[in-house]
Amino acid sequence: MSDAPKPTIRVTQTGSPIGRKPGQRETLIGLGLNKLNRTRELEDTPAVRGMIRKVAHLVKVHAPDPAAPVPAGTAPASAMADRPAEGA
Repeated sequence: MSDAPKPTIRVTQTGSPIGRKPGQRETLIGLGLNKLNRTRELEDTPAVRGMIRKVAHLVKVHAPDPAAPVPAGTAPASAMADRPAEGA
């Protein structure tokens, strides 16, 4: 096995699963997201990307910041400013 660091992506839940299809709720749980504004750093794999695509309207994806690792369940205020507004 190689010791090279695997690429990661940071995902923050921004929408509620209330009133959504059960599969979308299960996908959020599979990503480790079950409360608003919870952030997880996940391996950047095709499986994870597919899960993110399924609930894209409920999550926000951030590039990982190697200088400041984010503990699970927190999102710094600067993380929200990193991304341009949608439609821009």
